Amino acid sequence: MLTVLITGSNRGIGLEFTKQFLQKGWKCIATCRNKDNSANLKHLSEEFSQNIIIEEMDILNHSSIDQLAKKYTNQPIDIIINNAGILGPRSSDVSSQEFGDMDYDFWDKVNKTNTIGPFKVVEAFFKSLEISSKKIIVVISSTVGSNIEMHAPIFSYASSKAGVNKVFTLLSKVLSNKGYKVHIFCPGNVKTAMGGANANIAAYDSVNGMISQILDPSFNQSGVFTRFSGEKIEFW
Repeated sequence: MLTVLITGSNRGIGLEFTKQFLQKGWKCIATCRNKDNSANLKHLSEEFSQNIIIEEMDILNHSSIDQLAKKYTNQPIDIIINNAGILGPRSSDVSSQEFGDMDYDFWDKVNKTNTIGPFKVVEAFFKSLEISSKKIIVVISSTVGSNIEMHAPIFSYASSKAGVNKVFTLLSKVLSNKGYKVHIFCPGNVKTAMGGANANIAAYDSVNGMISQILDPSFNQSGVFTRFSGEKIEFW
């Protein structure tokens, strides 16, 4: 059975990834910070009890990542989906990351979560990727990290997404001769808690589009920033 590990799987895009991979018959390692606050995952586990494993892992706690990775050292993980991320200190008040009102402690937290965290996850679970058949790495980014498409002055979130674009573009080159595919996706403005009331894309449609590309053997845009629809995004 093929296996996918999904971070931030207890809600939003991560939860939708978990649902759709389970429906396709995959084994899902669904990670979140607190299993006790993950009612949605518990509901899924009732329906797909044989295929889902709910694990606690905190992206900001590298010991937590290492501990879980050690548990799976000898088990293949075919796909890692780095979905966990945060918008900023107050999702409803992005002024706290604008010029003149910057919350520097949270800028540091946003960067550690959105840029450093995904890289740490890949490093920690690399032994499991190495013994897998697909060797696919996915990171969820945003066009707010593009200097071409978007110029919203939310400095901490934008810089974290620009950073993760660069990091995973570089990683795709480092791993290119080892048979890996590295996908950097913008999911669009998705109707989730982060996307808010003005979002215009259903989580199902966004995730379905990304999975279609992830599982398409002819989709060869490793290291290319793309939309959930497959369209290339210019980010510099």
